[in-house]
Amino acid sequence: MEMAQHTLPDQLVRIGSVEISLSQTDELFRAYVETANDMVYTVDLNGILTYINAYGQKLLGLPKHEIIGKPYLDFVSPRCREKTAQAFHNLMQTGELRDFEFVLITQGDTELHLEVNGRLLHRHGELVGGIGIGRDVTERKRIEKQLQMFSRAVETAYDSIVITDLDGKIIHANTAASRIFDWQLAMLSGTHAAVFYPERTQTEWLIEQAIAGGWSGEVICQRRNGDTFPALVSVSPILDERDRPTAVSLITRDITQQKTFEDELSAKNLELERASRLKSDFLANMSHELRTPLTSILGFSSILQKQIFGALNSKQQTYIHQIYQSGQHLLGLINDVLDLSKVEAGQLQLEPVPIVVDELCEKTLAIVG
Repeated sequence: MEMAQHTLPDQLVRIGSVEISLSQTDELFRAYVETANDMVYTVDLNGILTYINAYGQKLLGLPKHEIIGKPYLDFVSPRCREKTAQAFHNLMQTGELRDFEFVLITQGDTELHLEVNGRLLHRHGELVGGIGIGRDVTERKRIEKQLQMFSRAVETAYDSIVITDLDGKIIHANTAASRIFDWQLAMLSGTHAAVFYPERTQTEWLIEQAIAGGWSGEVICQRRNGDTFPALVSVSPILDERDRPTAVSLITRDITQQKTFEDELSAKNLELERASRLKSDFLANMSHELRTPLTSILGFSSILQKQIFGALNSKQQTYIHQIYQSGQHLLGLINDVLDLSKVEAGQLQLEPVPIVVDELCEKTLAIVG
């Protein structure tokens, strides 16, 4: 039924159990319907749209002439058509439809979530169709979806997430809180968060830090049986619409295993440092002990080369020279060992110098020859 075209001066239209004299209230009623922030529409017994207000046209993104005379199911999302048709059937049978939700498809193929309340529409005591008042709940559904995602994220989080009031009384705790602190969730509701810490003053301090803006750090927590464990705790305020603290969030991560690894790593580092120190001491002592006899070898071979105590034949001179060169090479190796210790201590400075390749090759051949 289209309200403007099908009303007569003394016509009575009944919506539910209320009869309205359109000749007396038509102007007021139409003004209310046209300015409403809800979609108002009527359909006949076959589900054909006979009226839609301005807000409904705006939601659909279509002019009135492209809506009136078409089945309402044409504007319903395909996945919702079956249940929407069943809802219309139920309306015809029971006379009432409450808080029914379905999805509309607009001109731009945008989905709108609509919550509808409907009643039967009578004319002169005869059933002629139904009237629906639909509210756009798209934003509400979006927020609900976000809240559901947030709730699933909280419940599946590895860390304990506990929400308390400003006095520390637990409002909500996730599954991880039960696992970490060894408390049943039903037992935690309404319990003071002090059960998580060895001292109540610690709990009060954390709540004060949260209200003041938040804090994160390492603390000692305790399980239900009294066993303590190290934990990383982050506390923050939960603000209301006026940015005032209304609750407190406590996120706790059990770092017992991490601490164990750190202790083991620290012990290994100490052991490695001790081994490195012992090695450096050994190299220094060994170098000192090797230098003592090597000094005599180099000194006496140098004296023999100078033939101070008598002349040497050519073969003896060659052998003495070889002894001296080998001693110098051994001294270089000892110095290299000491340089290695300096490298580990970060005390070695490189001094690049030019070399004569031919001489280097000759010395190498003389050593291995």
